[in-house]
Amino acid sequence: MDSLTNPWRVHCQAGEWWFISDWDCYARARNVPVDPDWSSRGVAPGEDSRAFEIRCYPPQENEEEEAFFIDAFGLWANSQMIAGPENPPGYNGTPSVIPGLWADAVNALGMRGPEIRTAPPVEGSALVNLPVWLWTDTGGNIWPDEPLHEVAAAPEVGQQVDAFAEPLRIEWDMGDGQTVTCEGPGDAWAPGNTFLPPSDCHHVYRRTSRHEPGGTYEIIAITTWRVWWWINGDEDGELEIEVGSTLDYQVDEIQVLSR
Repeated sequence: MDSLTNPWRVHCQAGEWWFISDWDCYARARNVPVDPDWSSRGVAPGEDSRAFEIRCYPPQENEEEEAFFIDAFGLWANSQMIAGPENPPGYNGTPSVIPGLWADAVNALGMRGPEIRTAPPVEGSALVNLPVWLWTDTGGNIWPDEPLHEVAAAPEVGQQVDAFAEPLRIEWDMGDGQTVTCEGPGDAWAPGNTFLPPSDCHHVYRRTSRHEPGGTYEIIAITTWRVWWWINGDEDGELEIEVGSTLDYQVDEIQVLSR
C-alpha cells in the first residue's frame, strides 16, 4: 500500500506490526497499562484506549538523536508508545475509514456552478459590438462570502475529516470561440446603469447567433473552487474542483435601412 507521505510502497503487515495509513506508522499492540503522559492518536478525550508501540515515517533528525532508519525487517526504527483506539483502521487488516469520510465531507459541501446573469438579460437579446455584462448570484454554495465547511466523522474509531471550499474564479466560454476569465463573481447590472461595464468581466460579440443551433450561443460558465481538508485536526491536502452551468443566449444585430 502507499502511505500518505511515504514515497515508498510499504507492506500492510510485517510480523506483529501493522501499517496504519491514517498515522503513517507501523503499530503493534502492547499489553501494558496506558501512561497518561503518552500522546494519543484517534482517541477522543474520555474514551477508552489501549497501548501501542509505533514506528513512523518520515525519518526525522534532531540534536539529541540520530535519524530514524529502516531495520532488517523493513520497519522504521526508533519507536514510541502512544494511546490508541481498540482497533485502529489498518490494524489486523481493518480498512481505513478516512477515504469514505473524505468523500462524505467533500460531497456535503454542495458546491454549485454560477447562477449565470447577463445584461442584456437572457429574456431579451444582446447586440453585436455592444458589451455584455457577466456575473453570478452570490451567497450560499454558489459564491459564498466565507469558505464552506463540512465535517464527516467516525467517532467509534476516533477519525474525523473537515472539508472546506472557497470559489477562486469563473471562466466563461461565450460560445463564439472566445473565453473570459473573471477573478470574482462579476458586477451585477442594475437599472439606471449604463451598458459600459465597470470591470473586465464582460464580453463583446462580433457576430450574431442566428447561424448557431437554435439561433443562440451556448454560454458555459465554470467556477473553480479551492478545496482543502484536515484529518483529525491536521491540515492534509488541497485540490481544485470545477463546477459549471450553461445558458442559451441570443445575439442580434441592428439592421440599418437606407433609402
